[in-house]
Amino acid sequence: MKRAIDHTDQLTLTHDQDSFAFEFAALSFTNPPSNRYRYQLEGFDKDWTVVDSERRRADYTALSPGSYVFSRPGSEPAGPWGLPGRSVAIRISPPWWNTWWFRLACIIVAIALVSWLYQLRLRQTAERVTLRMEERLAERTRIAQDLHDTALQDC
Repeated sequence: MKRAIDHTDQLTLTHDQDSFAFEFAALSFTNPPSNRYRYQLEGFDKDWTVVDSERRRADYTALSPGSYVFSRPGSEPAGPWGLPGRSVAIRISPPWWNTWWFRLACIIVAIALVSWLYQLRLRQTAERVTLRMEERLAERTRIAQDLHDTALQDC
């Protein structure tokens, strides 16, 4: 990271940086053990996770590529969850083999390969048909010559 998380609104991670953790604290020093926290990673967590002052850490591992938002609103001890908190947008980039441009390139290569194989098969079939026609023509020419020669001998 180029800046502290307090001054970062968004993070972009690579596909192999799919595990991370956030540690957080509240600035209420009147009774620190009674502080409560809740957090949610939008796009991954379905509900808010509520923790006490003993566990002020959110761990995420093996996240799929995509966009997420980590939110952690503040609260006073036993108070409402309305205090402003922090949100950080997180984007995990997909690996190169799982991008749209790579899939498009694979489709284009597959179409080109199938087309090339089809053209090759057509050429082979055309050569085979031409060879058979030449053989038949040669056979007919031979038969015609034999008949012609036989007819001349009979005269």
